[in-house]
Amino acid sequence: MHEWSIAYGLLASIKDTYGTSIRYVKIRVGKLVQIDIEIFKYALDEVAKLLGFENISYDIEIEDTKFRCQECGYVWSWNDVLKSMESSIQDKELLKTYLEAVHLVPSTIYAYTRCPRCGSPDFEIIEGMDVKVVEVRK
Repeated sequence: MHEWSIAYGLLASIKDTYGTSIRYVKIRVGKLVQIDIEIFKYALDEVAKLLGFENISYDIEIEDTKFRCQECGYVWSWNDVLKSMESSIQDKELLKTYLEAVHLVPSTIYAYTRCPRCGSPDFEIIEGMDVKVVEVRK
């Protein structure tokens, strides 16, 4: 359901910065955010009407999430995390709870993930953690 709040925050920020005469917005969504893109598109359309935008279009691209271990330098992706979890967590309810926690608060990934190479919990998210406005055109 946070697709709606993300859409509102993004468009309200664009309106505050550029006004409502914007015709095109390019948006990059990190996989770690785990939003439903169809719901997000619908929310953007509805929020745009609410905020007074007319004829605005969107291009939404998905960015893979990448992690880098601070101990050994290994880089891995969100898809690697998902595969590892699916193979190691047999309790499907526990897996669902984990994914739901990360969906609602992406930074909880730090509580559940370790470097696949050395096992260190000390890693950074180097891309794909947020929603970014990449381009705006009038």
